[in-house]
Amino acid sequence: MFNHLTKSLTMKNTIKITFLAAVISVSAACKKETKVQTAAPVDSQQMKAAMTATSDRMKTIQFTKDPDVDFALILKTQQQGVIDIANLELTSGSDNYLKDKAKEIITKNAELIKQLAAYIAANPAQANDLKFDVMLLLNKVGAITEADLNGKVDHDFATLMLGLHQAGVDISKLELAYGHRDAILQMANKIIVEHQAEVQELKAWLIANKNK
Repeated sequence: MFNHLTKSLTMKNTIKITFLAAVISVSAACKKETKVQTAAPVDSQQMKAAMTATSDRMKTIQFTKDPDVDFALILKTQQQGVIDIANLELTSGSDNYLKDKAKEIITKNAELIKQLAAYIAANPAQANDLKFDVMLLLNKVGAITEADLNGKVDHDFATLMLGLHQAGVDISKLELAYGHRDAILQMANKIIVEHQAEVQELKAWLIANKNK
């Protein structure tokens, strides 16, 4: 009878251990599944890589020395970089305001890129203005990669986007100073107004969300 009782207790303990192991196994599997479904974090290096890629693409542009055409070529390439960084925010950012801003930027800039591509296709270079400083424009964008990033997606997105928008304003002002064709001059004026407004919005967000 004693042996029977011992076997019974052993069997009960075995069942408990087996059940506990199963619970632990299921719990671990759930944690693993949750980890897989979580978006991979984006750090400053990825943001900088996107900026560097944009700067590198700009250096391969075949410039014409026609301010209107070169402005369109530079802006088209820059705006693709803006979309790339906005996509990083949309994928891994956490601030709802900035994620909505990223969606807005992606939609607006995709349309702008189409307009610039159409302009470039329909307007072959004519002028030859050596005063239109292409290197100055390239340096403005390249310098943004040295921005004060802290490894947090929302902060880095706002910081880089602020720099890109300001560069867009500066580039557009150069176009107004040296350009000739009405269609692209109107586009430059519109960009200045829109980008200056967004620069102020992003500055306000950074001040209100310091180190976030």
